[in-house]
Amino acid sequence: MKENCEKCSIALPLDQAGACVCSYGCTYCQTCTQALDGVCPKCQGELVARARRGARVHRLKLYVANRNYSSWSLRAWLALRWAQLPFDEQLIDLDQPGYGEQAVAEVLAIHPSGKLPLLHTAFGVIADSLAIAEWAHEQSGTAVLLPADPSLRARVRAVVAEMHSGFAHVRRALTMNIRRRCKAFGLDTDTEREIARLTDIFVSYRAEFAAQGPWLFGARSLADAFFVPVASRFRTYDISLPAAARAYCDTLLADTDFLHWEQQVHAEPVAPFSRANFEQLYV
Repeated sequence: MKENCEKCSIALPLDQAGACVCSYGCTYCQTCTQALDGVCPKCQGELVARARRGARVHRLKLYVANRNYSSWSLRAWLALRWAQLPFDEQLIDLDQPGYGEQAVAEVLAIHPSGKLPLLHTAFGVIADSLAIAEWAHEQSGTAVLLPADPSLRARVRAVVAEMHSGFAHVRRALTMNIRRRCKAFGLDTDTEREIARLTDIFVSYRAEFAAQGPWLFGARSLADAFFVPVASRFRTYDISLPAAARAYCDTLLADTDFLHWEQQVHAEPVAPFSRANFEQLYV
């Protein structure tokens, strides 16, 4: 194993993360590994993340909110799973004093934002699902969560950012509730407009990238992690979708890692959330 990338010559100290190697020890940085599609050009073997030498490895811990309801926790959790980063998780029940005001004492003890998810790393706590997802991509080695092509990567980031900062009416009217099944009715104009925008994203990108695979941009990316909770909402509230959008949602909900999260939800005791009307919508 070498201490420099064999393609671009960037320094890759043996005690630091960020290098990928083949079984013969050929060494490349993560950027070059992505450009090489995770295949060593010398031996045609798989490039995988190199273990750090002489370093004490810190076990990541992801703090998540109630799994049945917390879409942001699910997004960060999927990003870490898809990045193949080992981590522990700790559930913090937000149904306690301070909910809705970012003032739950158990969360504030970890980070002053008062919000979940939070990721505890060797260098500190990362707050916010998007920051966690981007960090996971940077640490992922060959488990690419963002495309190597800069133009396509920008397009993926654009829809992720739109999901991260928008769709407030969908969030409020169609709260994530994995266990529940009902029919939404009387949706206001703003919510219908946001559903139409989400549908347009799904249909247009699937039409463009259908030949590259079943995910939004063909290959799986962070965009898919951020839209899994949307697919769950559409299923819960029986939202009518065009065939292409429905097929994409089916792909998201059939993901092995999402199914594992869903199993955790169903294995937990059913305890309705007392500080919000999640269970009273559309009854």
